[in-house]
Amino acid sequence: MTYDIFLTACIQDADVQKARTIISGVTERRERHQFTRIQHYEPQDPSVRGFPTIKQLQKDRASATGISPWQELHQILVKQPSFFHLRTDITEETRNAQTQNAAAVHVSAGKPAVVRWTDLPDPENARFPFATQRRVVDVADPKAETILAENKFRFVFRTQPFPFPQPLCCA
Repeated sequence: MTYDIFLTACIQDADVQKARTIISGVTERRERHQFTRIQHYEPQDPSVRGFPTIKQLQKDRASATGISPWQELHQILVKQPSFFHLRTDITEETRNAQTQNAAAVHVSAGKPAVVRWTDLPDPENARFPFATQRRVVDVADPKAETILAENKFRFVFRTQPFPFPQPLCCA
């Protein structure tokens, strides 16, 4: 089971560089710029629970560890219908558009994507109120968009990436 953990802190402008250095040291990663296209999907029919084609998905994508990420996501969607994201890394396309001074970023069809479902954040912990966590299920599948369409999930809207480099430390 995967969780996102968030730390929240208020930092004065003069201390931003020092804070980035500390975060880089704690996470053992360098700061980098990353762009992600996020598409939101929801079930076309709210009465349908989970993935109708889960048996075929399990057969096609059998996991050596037992439960597949598609099965885990199916079990969650059976209990609570919700929407999720299809996340595509478009860092390379964005950099190409920047060097060519293009007005728009062209993303080729069939680019690998990750289906991400996130739970609501856990209630605030009184002993450590600056940390928040939530459950996350990521399914990396090259045919994710096709699988969503076959299972009657519809594209709702797309979140546009920030216009140009927004630093995301250790993302």
